[in-house]
Amino acid sequence: MPADGAIDVKGVKVDPGDMREMTSVDNEGWKAELPLIKEHFAIFGAKLPKALSDELSALEKRLG
Repeated sequence: MPADGAIDVKGVKVDPGDMREMTSVDNEGWKAELPLIKEHFAIFGAKLPKALSDELSALEKRLG
């Protein structure tokens, strides 16, 4: 995620609290979604592109 101040908002009226909210990640929400994503991916079996499987694994690692 971008650090505070990393996004140029000159000329745009954005409340700092709103900006933090827009650039935050709901880790617990995403963790709750992982089993649903895996269930959906299972429908495709061997036809699921490896890149999608790899990205889901990477997401899971990033979330901890």
